[in-house]
Amino acid sequence: IKVPPRTLPGAINEGNRGACDWGWQSLFAYGCDKNVIVIDIVSFRALQTLVGHPACVVKVKWSLENYHHSLGSPYTLRLASADQAGNVIVWNVHDGSVIARFFKPGTSAVGHLEWFPSQQASRDLLAVLHLPSTIILWNGNTGTSLWQKTFHETLKYFAFDPFNLSNVLVLAPDHFIHITDFNTTHSPGQVNPLIAFGIQTNDTVYTIEDPLPDNVNTSETTTTTKQDEPSLLDCIQMQFTSACRHHVFIVFARLILVFDLEMKLVIGQINLERNLSPFMQIYSCRQRNVLFCLHENGSISTRIRRVSSWISCNSQDSKFHFLDSVSLSPRLNIIYDSHYQTDSIRITKSCRVVGFGCSPITENDVILLLSDGRLLKWRLMITSETSTKSNLFDASIVESAIFANDKSMYNLALPKINENMTTLFDLLFHQHYASDDIEKIQQYVIDVKMIMTALYCGNSVKPTCLRMCPPLTTKNLSYYKPLLAVGNNSGYVHIFDLSNGFLTKEFSVLTVSIKGIEWIGECRLLLYGHSNTSLNSNTYRNEIVILDLRNGYINKIRNYANDSSSLESVRVSHLRQYFIVSFKDRPLEIWDLQNGSLIRDMPKNFPYPTSLVWHSSSNKKKPQSSDTSSSIDSESSITIETNTSNQQGSTVEHFVYISGEGVLYHFMINGNTIKDGSKIPGGGGVSTVNDMVWKNDLIIMGDTDGSLIVWDLKARLSRVVQSHRGSIRRLRISPGKGNLKVVLLFNDGVDIWDALRRECLHSLKISKGGLQIIDVDWAASDKVVALYEDGCLRILDATLNTATSPIPSNEILPYTSFNAYLIAPKVSFLIKQLLQHQPWNKTYGFKSPIEAIETNDNDLADVVMQQLSLLPNGLTDYVENAPFGTAQRCLITAKLFGDQSEIEFWTLALHYLRKAHVNDDVDTSAKLSDSSNCSLDASLDTCYDLLRNRKIFRKDQLERAFLHDAKRTSYAQTNKCECNLILLGQVDRAIKLLLETNPSDENYYADSLRACLTATICTSGAAQSTVKLVATNLIANGRLYEGVQLLCLIGKNVDACRYLQTYGEWDKAAWLAKATLSSNECFDMYRQWIDSLLNSTQEDQAILVALSLCDFTKVLELLYSLRLFDRAILFLEACTEF
Repeated sequence: IKVPPRTLPGAINEGNRGACDWGWQSLFAYGCDKNVIVIDIVSFRALQTLVGHPACVVKVKWSLENYHHSLGSPYTLRLASADQAGNVIVWNVHDGSVIARFFKPGTSAVGHLEWFPSQQASRDLLAVLHLPSTIILWNGNTGTSLWQKTFHETLKYFAFDPFNLSNVLVLAPDHFIHITDFNTTHSPGQVNPLIAFGIQTNDTVYTIEDPLPDNVNTSETTTTTKQDEPSLLDCIQMQFTSACRHHVFIVFARLILVFDLEMKLVIGQINLERNLSPFMQIYSCRQRNVLFCLHENGSISTRIRRVSSWISCNSQDSKFHFLDSVSLSPRLNIIYDSHYQTDSIRITKSCRVVGFGCSPITENDVILLLSDGRLLKWRLMITSETSTKSNLFDASIVESAIFANDKSMYNLALPKINENMTTLFDLLFHQHYASDDIEKIQQYVIDVKMIMTALYCGNSVKPTCLRMCPPLTTKNLSYYKPLLAVGNNSGYVHIFDLSNGFLTKEFSVLTVSIKGIEWIGECRLLLYGHSNTSLNSNTYRNEIVILDLRNGYINKIRNYANDSSSLESVRVSHLRQYFIVSFKDRPLEIWDLQNGSLIRDMPKNFPYPTSLVWHSSSNKKKPQSSDTSSSIDSESSITIETNTSNQQGSTVEHFVYISGEGVLYHFMINGNTIKDGSKIPGGGGVSTVNDMVWKNDLIIMGDTDGSLIVWDLKARLSRVVQSHRGSIRRLRISPGKGNLKVVLLFNDGVDIWDALRRECLHSLKISKGGLQIIDVDWAASDKVVALYEDGCLRILDATLNTATSPIPSNEILPYTSFNAYLIAPKVSFLIKQLLQHQPWNKTYGFKSPIEAIETNDNDLADVVMQQLSLLPNGLTDYVENAPFGTAQRCLITAKLFGDQSEIEFWTLALHYLRKAHVNDDVDTSAKLSDSSNCSLDASLDTCYDLLRNRKIFRKDQLERAFLHDAKRTSYAQTNKCECNLILLGQVDRAIKLLLETNPSDENYYADSLRACLTATICTSGAAQSTVKLVATNLIANGRLYEGVQLLCLIGKNVDACRYLQTYGEWDKAAWLAKATLSSNECFDMYRQWIDSLLNSTQEDQAILVALSLCDFTKVLELLYSLRLFDRAILFLEACTEF
């Protein structure tokens, strides 16, 4: 049984707050003081510990997986972490090695770090905020700085816009900084400071002013706020909304604002009730616009956006209609309804909330991290218990309910998948997306709840001692487990299995702090401790109990509440017949372990021991007919009786102890008889002995001066060796016959000595101010386990140099759960091939899948079969019966593998293949028609933005424009609203906005003329020619958007899109085309957008755009040209199946 070097986590430092991340690799990483702990979220146990930071870890971030994986670019485990000293380390988590280490001289801690989301050009780019004011883009593979940007103000945080990677928002103490040209080649040049805003009441319209002139120093700008207005100084987090373009969450302790970056306008808010705990952190989900909020009391609330249906979406009418004549009101908000909140955690000094993370794959699993080392895994699930206000539906049945009379392949209901792979998209279907079919699905209204599905416990807070179980022998080889018992000051004992690092059991055994642990069998422990009965009392409560690990039964041996002296130690004899209790200020007590009775209480004049040890004699032998004993030659020698037994069958056992004067006393116990043996006077030059061990003919002692005393009883020699490291606190002799290595515990570290040769073999020294080692023991004959004051257990190798191991040697995950990142690349891709498609089989299945794979490696075949058996329950049955064939199997496989790129591709591919199957009688260029059902098209999440159905997209943009109209407060915001309304064809409302300009405003005359122009433009050729000429001149002279407005007013939207494309505004051109053009015109514009994306090395985005056009031939051409042959073949097979 192997005990690999590893570190088992303990308590978490206050400086680690927020240092946690859940990656696409299905692994959770968090900072634990100066270490990084990696947890497998399936088996929920510590997988790896990364050691190397000189200071407390403050940030942890997994690398992204948004690229095409192959044998040349396999699934790898890379993790970036940063500490308070400003060091950034990129790790290879497989073997715990460092890929790159870098820092910027002259900076303090790292404020934030993010992997650059686009991985087309490079997968190694890491953006780091080095406090106080420098952002550097590093190559995470080489540690090379590509560029750096230093600002004039102190920075706190930055965030990438997931919809436009050139947009970066930076948080300063009293304002935002908007970077609009972030790229990988040079430092940003266009930096727009945004002045902070104020908030007064719930009815106030919140705003952020326009950018200041370039010559104004933003660091010196001040704003006046009222006493009740929160300031950005109180902002605890800033995050782009993953589900909606331009939206940013600004988080305060009791308020979350939804801020529109394009309009510079707050459009929604989340206010906490007074009786609820303040916010601490949030996570914005891409799927279904769900928001998870972590509160300071450890509870997690689930909030889902309430979509107000201001506009009806009637599939039989090409126009949009307002519902119930809703008038624009400043009270309209983007609202996130709270649907569920978990119970709070009991917050104490040793248990505080550190942070949380959400699965980026499913987005319905959340892990809560506490400072005592516990991790709680919560899962969002649906429930039929709903409130009357619920507007959520079960996504697995809603489509079949809506299309009950439509038996086409598109509308088949999806079968239930394994709950571990169920996503938010699979769970929820919003009422807003089915406004036309609400009567059909009203009976399927559901709500959500969160349940705890897993709990991970690290080592206890404030540990006091540890003890390893009896060593491996030939007798216990068949059932031996390397168990370690750890006690703490609360009376709890934790039992760890060191072969896999798992906490197997936890017991509350004492009412006082556990001072020591002794194993009295394979499954039994003797534990003892003491405490003062009161603060000013000289009486003590001493407890000794025996714990049976099999059933948790506790037998109280000694439980005295008014002892005059504190219990110092308990030593159990080697044959587990007796134990001796020593006290601080009174003589020994000798007990019979078998029946728990006191054999003898030594007299008061008996010398008090400073250390005591039993002889590790051979196992109990059969009783002999006659006694065989050896005489004692002199007072200066000790002779051991190995065979002596009494008539009751008990064997004579020996113990020695040393007094404060340095005198060594030897005793023999046989049944109830205690015989005096030798008494050896102490030699000169030896101080008070703290601990001693006895093995074979050697007695080894360590004193307060750091002297190691070795007595060879057989040779009658005594040797003293100086360690030169101060007081020796603890000695432990290594297990194994003839193994005489001793581990010595000092105040500043650990040594391993060879007792026979009396020389130091290896040494571990703790730097000044480092964590102290509380206790130490041998985990195996060549491994040492050390207990640190923060609760971490480090299993060190024989050289005391490392407490980590490569993941494959741990033998944990490859045999308990499937993870593509932890196995050999060839194995992972074989399994991927089996799950995606089996063209060699007439019927897809897993009865004998490996036979069709051409391999001569039997070991490889065995590993593949073993890994297939570890797949989640029901997964193979699900993919065998997938109603949508290859495309659906590829999507499920991508989620299983955590392949970000393939999840994006196959989600869109499956959606538009199903859509094309319904419209298979329509031309490719017309597959974006508005004839399809609104509910059907809206099943694609809002995070896909410009890739969604035209009609749904236009409806969302109109609602957004009306919301901005209701919230605007400044002229700049009114001007932007008027511009968007004109582009969307809402001319009447735009004219009203133009006429609202204040007469005292300098723009009053121009806006009046623009209102007249907008109202009087006719469709005559002459007027159109003039307007078009003016628009062209405006565009040529740098007034692009004014010219585009004029073109849209006269119906030249196609020309407007082309001008936007010419000037590089591709996103705005795609937005205008999707919202205003016909299907064929939009198709042409998007084809040009694809060419532009290919020229700018955004190949993945180009493929997704082609998918949204249902132009599958173009998709195949792109996949082939980019040499993505495996994906191209699978997509071609999926197309033929539809």
